Amino acid sequence: MSLVDESNDPVLLNNAGIHMILKGRYGHALRVLSKALSLVKQEMIQQEESSKDTIEDDDNESPLGVFLQYPPELGYTLLSSLGVEGYTFTSPMYIPAHQQEMQSFRDNVKLSFVILYNIALAHHLIAIQDVNCTGKLLKAKSLYELVCSIQINEELVISPLQSMAISNNLGQIHLSLGNEDKSRCCFEQLLSTIMSFNAYEEHDSIGNLDGFIGNVLLLFFKSAPTAPAA
Repeated sequence: MSLVDESNDPVLLNNAGIHMILKGRYGHALRVLSKALSLVKQEMIQQEESSKDTIEDDDNESPLGVFLQYPPELGYTLLSSLGVEGYTFTSPMYIPAHQQEMQSFRDNVKLSFVILYNIALAHHLIAIQDVNCTGKLLKAKSLYELVCSIQINEELVISPLQSMAISNNLGQIHLSLGNEDKSRCCFEQLLSTIMSFNAYEEHDSIGNLDGFIGNVLLLFFKSAPTAPAA
């Protein structure tokens, strides 16, 4: 067992897990990330029981768009794979070193959001690696939906890139599963975010949009009427 596996620091475990994802070690990543999530849940239960720290008392929290980042040395990756329709955003979320000292309930809500996204991504990438692994695809879908639910219910303000990543990957899964109506809803949300970015001339800050736009184009291609035969 490695020092990472023995650690009880959920931030360290999350960041170790994402590097395992990037190396394609998805099974090990899932074990490490699951332990990180369990530790965060335990801490949140203790905080609720003590009633010393509530969501409302974190008035000076940093914006989540700063709190959640992607490994800067790796950039952003959109993957198109054989047997999988559309593009998948494959970059996991990590916690910057200067924001690893987290104690409040609100911080742990954010951390659980990050870890759940990374667990969803690991299941998603396993499904891409094995195109017959429908179970992993369904698991990734349910976890992405849980991430969306946390973001909405806890009113977490996430960055446009993070919003695009979730909408894109959830839409791509629905597309692969043949759920075209649900896929359309996700890609419409993705398109809305892309247009918002362009409106504020901030599109350069998230790198190449080609993969995201490729998925949006799938939406239009599938909705276009079929030309009558000659």
